[in-house]
Amino acid sequence: MMDFKQILKNRPLVISAALAIAAVFLVNMYLTSQKQQIAQQIQEESKQVAAVFVAKDAIAAGDAIRSDMVKKVPIPVRFMQPKAANSLEQIEGRIALVPIEKGEYILTTKLMSRGEGANLAQLTPPGKRAVSIVVDSIAGLGGMVRPGDHVDVISVIPSPVGVDAKGQPVMQPVTVTLFQDVLVLAVGGKTQTAEILAENRKKGEEAKAAAPIVSPVVTLALTPEEANIATYLQAQQVSLRLALRAPTDMVTSSQTPTTLETIIKYLNPNYVPPSMENQPKPPTIEIQKGTKTEDVIVGGTNQ
Repeated sequence: MMDFKQILKNRPLVISAALAIAAVFLVNMYLTSQKQQIAQQIQEESKQVAAVFVAKDAIAAGDAIRSDMVKKVPIPVRFMQPKAANSLEQIEGRIALVPIEKGEYILTTKLMSRGEGANLAQLTPPGKRAVSIVVDSIAGLGGMVRPGDHVDVISVIPSPVGVDAKGQPVMQPVTVTLFQDVLVLAVGGKTQTAEILAENRKKGEEAKAAAPIVSPVVTLALTPEEANIATYLQAQQVSLRLALRAPTDMVTSSQTPTTLETIIKYLNPNYVPPSMENQPKPPTIEIQKGTKTEDVIVGGTNQ
């Protein structure tokens, strides 16, 4: 048996060992408690179930949705997508703006009310203005832009990039993205894709259901400030072009204006643009005018 005096002598070591064992025990108890809480939370969340609608079979763009085309399925609330339809009233009779795959959730953002857009004013979102712009077949993507699409509006405008030796501004064409993620309200006189598809189906022209809409006029939903910019540029005979966006792409970002130097830099990353300050000055001659001396550019005139 260990001598009691020996135990007392080793008391600090014994206390340290006891504290270490106690610490391990407490940490283990804490981790076990956390695991139980997490498991209980997951179990409780799994009990919170919502019912949403999915497509029984593929639904084509322009189809009016009937109750027999969808079915209700339960999913945990935490997995529910925003704007997922959870009542038949939200979707029955509405028209699919884009194709909906079999088993895909029915999102209200992908649907249009029947007759919606017949009145352009009703189709224009709050805070926006319906503005028509003139585009050619190339700028309008060859007629492939349709009502309900989202586009970026791009233009080439003259912009000062420096000054010359005379102190005059040097202008250069600059490509700029004026507006991003803009809703197309109408193309020509058509205010919604569903109307176009319905007209073609009535005529029995299924092959032409996706035919391009050839029109020089596209109506966009712009803010009042954007509307003023578009109107000014068109009055200055500046052409506007459209860049079609994917239906799911709603991200906007800061766009750097594109100049000739930007393109050269893109093709040759090592390119260093020349500075206007380092440009050689034009030859001048000194002319005495009375008591004043003036330098005049050879081959030109001073301003």
